[in-house]
Amino acid sequence: MKSIESALTAGQAEPTAGSPAAESVPSEAANAETDPRTRALIALLHAAGLLEKLFPAADRNRIHDLTGDHWPSRAVEEELRELRAAAEPLV
Repeated sequence: MKSIESALTAGQAEPTAGSPAAESVPSEAANAETDPRTRALIALLHAAGLLEKLFPAADRNRIHDLTGDHWPSRAVEEELRELRAAAEPLV
């Protein structure tokens, strides 16, 4: 859990007194530092709709940066969508 939380907050600088607010867009280096297994877990949790429940304060831009190019999570998301649709009663 700590590795996921640190990955979700990596690259976010805290604004200092007297300076403009820091950018919320993470750097390329912060993405490169994240372990591929952690990125995959974050992507799968996001696809299943659990990431926002487990980490409600996570930055949505950071989540998108970490999960955008992870094709297995898109496949899981599509499969879950199909299962939900099949489970709905026909009206």
